[in-house]
Amino acid sequence: TFKQLVSKYTDLIIPPFQRSYQWGSDEVDMLFEDIMQFDATNFKSNALPETHFMGAMVFCRVDADGQAKKGFSILDGQQRMVTLTLLQAALSSRLMKVAADAPGEMSQKLQLLQNAASFRHPLYKVAPIGKEAAVYILKPQSDDSEYYDFVMSAEWDAFDAACEKKLSSPKSKARKSKVLSSYSLIRAKIESGIVAPAVDHEL
Repeated sequence: TFKQLVSKYTDLIIPPFQRSYQWGSDEVDMLFEDIMQFDATNFKSNALPETHFMGAMVFCRVDADGQAKKGFSILDGQQRMVTLTLLQAALSSRLMKVAADAPGEMSQKLQLLQNAASFRHPLYKVAPIGKEAAVYILKPQSDDSEYYDFVMSAEWDAFDAACEKKLSSPKSKARKSKVLSSYSLIRAKIESGIVAPAVDHEL
């Protein structure tokens, strides 16, 4: 399952011969519709969450090489895997904002913040400490890694300004980054769901 794959004991490596991340709005929309339809079915039937088949993925086990723990090379399914980790990071970032803005005593806020942080924790191989950057379970190709690391660590309110700064740099390749555009779309979908929640079958 996705939960089992994103564990701190496993590296998920996208090999160099794979294409870079290429999903656009059509593919992200389709994934969202799939997730929301599954959620709506459980919501209506009062059913407990179950596993949901989202397509086959192919992995090849790789041995530790002194720089990485044992893990898996993703041979097929990397586009879905990257998108799902972007979704989890975006949800965690939004939860952190909700927790920080929540009314109530500081102890309650700290509990909410802890819950939000734990939602992101499975994505880390090494969590950030002080000024030390995080190391993530998923290792994208070199063309995607800069923007993947950026969006994975972005705070909800600070993202737009930081993203605009990257886009405005004359030497930046940010405008061509599908990672940035997909993450921005995911953020917009999450925000629209909170500001104007879907109703009935769209829940």
